[in-house]
Amino acid sequence: MREQHKTVLVNFRVTEKLAIALASAAIERGITQKVILARALKASGLDVPPEDLQDRSPRRRGK
Repeated sequence: MREQHKTVLVNFRVTEKLAIALASAAIERGITQKVILARALKASGLDVPPEDLQDRSPRRRGK
């Protein structure tokens, strides 16, 4: 059976310019902002669990 990890909320402030850039990049790539950040953290050397590298958000209907 696959090990389940507890999830927690991480919240931090960035400039509006960075927030807009992150949102735009996520839309362009078709992934979530969380995935972009998790991939960047992995690229910087952190041990990021595979489930954090995937978009697990529910898909909206009609879009």
